[in-house]
Amino acid sequence: MPSTPIIKARFLAIDMEMTGLDPTKDEIIEVAAVPFNGLKIGDEPAFYSEIQPERNIPSESKAIHGLHGKELSNAPHLEEVLPQLLEMFYNRILVAHGPDADLEFIRVKARIAGVAMHERPTIDTSSLAAVVFPNWEKRPSLDELLARFELRRPKGKHNALTDALLTARVFMKMLAGLRASDRVRTVSDLLRIGGK
Repeated sequence: MPSTPIIKARFLAIDMEMTGLDPTKDEIIEVAAVPFNGLKIGDEPAFYSEIQPERNIPSESKAIHGLHGKELSNAPHLEEVLPQLLEMFYNRILVAHGPDADLEFIRVKARIAGVAMHERPTIDTSSLAAVVFPNWEKRPSLDELLARFELRRPKGKHNALTDALLTARVFMKMLAGLRASDRVRTVSDLLRIGGK
């Protein structure tokens, strides 16, 4: 995979919504994954699922994603959703904006559920942005990158599928610029400057 040309690489943009930041206490309540190849989102279907929480959703969490326990009462449990999500990881490079919390949640929950999770190379779009835009004083938010590339967030509630799709689009914009400047040709080049 390291010598694979970028235009032939297989990526998977992921995003999740959680009830908090502690994977030992908090829960995943929404997951999304958008597969794409090289610089194009293709014909493969995206994956999205709400997840039924085992505990009440804190009010500060509701304010961010707008999801309430009643809305999620008919959603599947995480044990049903996790194998489907992890199956999509196979032979792909993960792409996420600030992926540390998302990946730690997946690791912890997979361990609890007894589901095998194989580590995958991961690109952090916030780290990649620091390379593409070295004059930015801090790592940009996803919304700051959207503004930079003149991409718009659809109206409506903040959710994992929208953010995964927008992360893929921002990543492709940065990657196109890096390829044009001949800084990135292969997966190895990409992982060296933006990988985790």
